[in-house]
Formats: sequence, C-alpha cells, structure tokens
Amino acid sequence: MRAEDVMSLDTQRSNRDRRHHDRRALRRRRPGTLSDPVAHTQWATEFFAGEAEPIGECEVRVDVPRMGGRAKMRIDVSPEAGVIDLYLARQHEPYGPPLPVRVLRNRDGADVLFTLARFPGMPDDVWRDGVESMERELAALKRRHEQDARGSD
Repeated sequence: MRAEDVMSLDTQRSNRDRRHHDRRALRRRRPGTLSDPVAHTQWATEFFAGEAEPIGECEVRVDVPRMGGRAKMRIDVSPEAGVIDLYLARQHEPYGPPLPVRVLRNRDGADVLFTLARFPGMPDDVWRDGVESMERELAALKRRHEQDARGSD
C-alpha cells in the first residue's frame, strides 16, 4: 500500500494546531482514505452495516451491530506522524478513548496497524470472532488500496 493512498496528506495546519491535534486542525480529507470516515463502511463491512451518514467534517453516523445499532464515529488525524485516531460511541453517548491506528511508511508504501482492545469480561469466543473479523477487513482494505494503486499507474 502506498502511504498517500492510505492516509490523506491534504491538511493545512498552524504550529498551534500541530501541538493540539484537535479536529479543528483538519482541513481537507481525500475521499476513500483511512482519514475519511465515510470510507470505513465501504471496506469494514463486517463491523458496519450500511453506509455512513456525514454529520460533520470528520464525523459520521453509522450502524454498528456489535455496539447495539446506531452509533457515531469521529476520526482525528496527524498525517505527518502517521496517526489516525478512531472514536466510536453509541449515538447519544460521549466518545470514549480512541482506537489508535498507525500508518508506518516503508519503501514502497505503508503498513497499517490497528490496535484492538479487549474489554474486561469479554468472552473468549467473542474476542476471537472480533479479531478474525478485523483480519478479514484489513485484508479487504489492503486489496482495495492495492487495486486503486494499480489503477493509478
């Protein structure tokens, strides 16, 4: 995967914004990248049900069956650092801590690292199913970006 295909590098930020990493620092997102919250429902089809509905510059309303239905998702990015933080919450609840995603540049592209958290009391079979699902969805993300990269050559 090419780093620029995974994460939008189209941001304009002041030094103050770089220090604070808040969502006001976001300017433009390239559609279809990990920094685009709408794109997640297109490749993470086991986690999300249906399409994302934009409700802000970096926020969408989504259906997440594993969370009990309607939810919201926000994404904060720092392209220079390769940081993507995903925030999920049930529709009318506050966001919790981020689900960290890191994009590490390599010679030809990038490696994408998702961190999954196992909540206390989560049964082994539920955890295993979630990990296996994430592996399939990351494979779909990789195929999507590799196809896009071949199409742009």
